[in-house]
Amino acid sequence: MRKNIAAFLFICIFFASCSHQPVGWVLLHPTGNPPPLAHSGFAYNTQSNEAVVFGGITKDKWSNETWIWDGNWHKADSATKPPAREKVGMAYDESRNVMVIFGGMMNKDIFDDTWEWDGKNWKLINPIHKPTARCCHAMAYDSIQKRVLLYGGWNQSTGEFFNDTWEWDGKDWIELPSGEAPLTAAHTLVNFSSMGKVFATPIGVNNTWEWDGNAWHQINSHPSPPRADGRNAYDSKYGRVIFFGGIKDGKLFLNDTWIFNGQEWNLLNITAQPPARYAPIMFYDVKRQSVILYGGAGSGGVVNDTWELKLPQDLSSLFIQETPTP
Repeated sequence: MRKNIAAFLFICIFFASCSHQPVGWVLLHPTGNPPPLAHSGFAYNTQSNEAVVFGGITKDKWSNETWIWDGNWHKADSATKPPAREKVGMAYDESRNVMVIFGGMMNKDIFDDTWEWDGKNWKLINPIHKPTARCCHAMAYDSIQKRVLLYGGWNQSTGEFFNDTWEWDGKDWIELPSGEAPLTAAHTLVNFSSMGKVFATPIGVNNTWEWDGNAWHQINSHPSPPRADGRNAYDSKYGRVIFFGGIKDGKLFLNDTWIFNGQEWNLLNITAQPPARYAPIMFYDVKRQSVILYGGAGSGGVVNDTWELKLPQDLSSLFIQETPTP
């Protein structure tokens, strides 16, 4: 009898220890790392369960390389490819199973070209209509309209900021009314598919906006302090957005992790975090059920480390109620 009780207790302790997962970021050591990259275009293919990364800036040059993440990193090649660039908009068109990029910049060149990646090759598309040349804009798939959405950006040559909204139907760019949305750049777009909305943050001073298919609406909740070039990823398992890092006032690098439920932001009390940085690559890996973060730029320059974040469903015990603003 005592032996049975002891065995039962051992099994309970064993499964309890196995089910417990430490909350925090973990440094990975995958094979085939890309070079240090910041300001790359990236998106996650939900059909092939792999992320595609294009371009960006390395330590001493602009990139026109394509990299694939499937649990490790692999360099892809194509007979034709877009010119090297950074600060490019990129999104995965789920309805057509292609990656779409638009715009970006290299040195003083500002682009207004549209390319698609079919998994093997890049193809230049020549639509009748298109947004004006820009960088620092954001793109995401709108799962309700089943089209790629583009918002905002900046033209470095002219100094012009944008608040226009466009959608890509696979053949042409169509400009949509934007309502009262502010001029913005260095923001993010994320498809919150469980709510049927696309969210933009942080834009303007430090606001979050939602796109309902017809107009932008402001939400009175946002990460603090204000920042540019943070990154987010949509956790499709639990229906939430994870946001990381960025840069404040062009000099303060951030490494805080936030959660967004579609209505409000909460800062997570995570002790183990990647070094502070802005403009990294970040996406939700459906196969691993985790957030993957790569590269970005921090106080030491551009980096090439890979991090993973796995979170439990209930995060309420990790919420920090009051957040200081540096």
